[in-house]
Amino acid sequence: MLTEANNAVRVCVLGSGSKGNSTFLQYGATKVLIDAGLSGEETMDRLTAVATPINELQHIFITHEHDDHIKGLKKILKSFSGMVHCNAGTFRHLRHRIPEQTRVHVFSDTFEADGLQVQPFSISHDATEPVGYSFQCGNRQVTVATDMGYASELVKARIQDSDILILESNHDEGMLMKGRYPWPLKQRIASRVGHLSNRQAGELMRDTMFPRLQWLVLAHLSEHNNMPDLAMASMTEHLQTTAMKEQIQVHVAHQHTISAVMELNHSNVTETAHHV
Repeated sequence: MLTEANNAVRVCVLGSGSKGNSTFLQYGATKVLIDAGLSGEETMDRLTAVATPINELQHIFITHEHDDHIKGLKKILKSFSGMVHCNAGTFRHLRHRIPEQTRVHVFSDTFEADGLQVQPFSISHDATEPVGYSFQCGNRQVTVATDMGYASELVKARIQDSDILILESNHDEGMLMKGRYPWPLKQRIASRVGHLSNRQAGELMRDTMFPRLQWLVLAHLSEHNNMPDLAMASMTEHLQTTAMKEQIQVHVAHQHTISAVMELNHSNVTETAHHV
């Protein structure tokens, strides 16, 4: 059971992968969803597992318009009375999925949402105007950075002060090249507007200073071109040469089950496992 005590920060990846992505974040009494790529029913079921019905959410933040990030949005909005946040480029694609009565905030810069300081940042992906998000929760920061072909200097700057980081580790490069996908799709995935590989994610973590990071979640794993063990092994290998290897806990997000609930209090991080 999640409580609102002491403005604790709680994060749970409801599902992540090629078929749908969605993350729950709670800061005190504020409860939000980042992306709605699972089906509406699946989203509701997984939120129930963290004791949060849809009608208790105050905000939904959308990273970009690809179906694996918005698939359940239309159904969710039938039971949701809060605010949907996206930028202008993404909103152009969402307009037909959003009922007229839904409150929409089209942002262009950093903004505040019920105590959360929200900092969207541009990422390199083949969508109209894709973003990642950093959420400042008091003196804690939670960052979601997936769906990017490479990590720009801006991305590095936005993620480095994270306490919890949800980072793409989409594919194993060998599996992708040897796999069944047609060559144009392989090129797209491996391009600078595609997805981060296990190697790229590992190098990003190895080469960036993270003074506060306590929890790293490897996300958006490809169903056909990656395996959790490969993603974890690659990240572990890259972290071996850093001072962070004893500092952070690494977890792999899955498509069909929710993650553990990660909780940040004043000076510690704890894990409470909930599964569906």
